[in-house]
Amino acid sequence: MTYVAVHGGWGEDGHLQSWLEMLGVPFTGPRSDACSAAWHKSRALAILQVASVPTAPRVIYRANDPVAESEVRRILGDGPAVVKPATGGSSVNISAVRGIEELHLLDDLAASEGELLVESYLSGREFTVGVLGEEVFPVVEILLASSLFDYQAKYQIGAVTEVCPAEISSEFSEQLQEIAMRAHRALGFCRYSYSRIDFRCDADGMPVCLEVNALPGLTPGSLLPLAASRVGLSYSQLTERIVDLGVGRVGGALAVRARG
Repeated sequence: MTYVAVHGGWGEDGHLQSWLEMLGVPFTGPRSDACSAAWHKSRALAILQVASVPTAPRVIYRANDPVAESEVRRILGDGPAVVKPATGGSSVNISAVRGIEELHLLDDLAASEGELLVESYLSGREFTVGVLGEEVFPVVEILLASSLFDYQAKYQIGAVTEVCPAEISSEFSEQLQEIAMRAHRALGFCRYSYSRIDFRCDADGMPVCLEVNALPGLTPGSLLPLAASRVGLSYSQLTERIVDLGVGRVGGALAVRARG
């Protein structure tokens, strides 16, 4: 069993998983199709929207695209926007555009990143929910010292406080957990895989799904292990559960072949 914990690039976009599948090597985590679906943020959000998962108004921006520019102007007409590469992880190169007068900043970023995802800025609280197999973990609230959970906030000591379980009503917690499981399944994550679903609330407190992380951080201090610890799973036990899910997927596949 290969334990997959490679972040970014071919580790998260499905390439590594495709190689392992072609070679017949069993591995942990989601299959290549789920990784690929989650990796491209705009396509993933389109799938989630069809599955009735709430998403923010957004547009894919490319340099020198007048149609995309018109759509971005419409979003900025309603307030600030968040800009991020259409593919990628670890909150790299996330930035805010406060108004139409800063529209030129998109061309500079598009020149280096290619496609950009431009979304309406959500001013409410930020949460994340981990899913392991068929189990949904307690909700984590991310308390930020800045307005964005970007790369600096994610990895700079003292820039963020993580509260688990989140100090919210049981009804709201259950709502976030239900949406998280719906998003997990909509992108093809099966009962043998895991994911982490990120949310931010709008000004009215309604949760909006930002993205589904196919290979969330698995260091002892990462968000998924934090949530797992609140249901009594130590870091080593979480690792064992992830391996057991991978073994279970192999057994399930063999059972299907035997029945066939």
